[in-house]
Amino acid sequence: AGTEHILVISIHDQPATTGHRGFKRVKQIMASIHDTLHNALLTVSGQTLVNLRFVDGETVRDPDGVTYHGTVRYRAVTQPT
Repeated sequence: AGTEHILVISIHDQPATTGHRGFKRVKQIMASIHDTLHNALLTVSGQTLVNLRFVDGETVRDPDGVTYHGTVRYRAVTQPT
């Protein structure tokens, strides 16, 4: 009776416009997201969250040569309450 959900979160940083260090900043944000979401006990309306787990993540420099892009994926399993 459970349902699987894949959550994808994208992070972008342009050091020239934000004053941060692109790759490092994206990695810091990804770590904060992980600390918040991995195995979190969240309330889902009409559902019970069975688990929420980190699947994978990656950081790359976009083709523009300036923007750093991070992507994290999480898997959530829910079941009706």
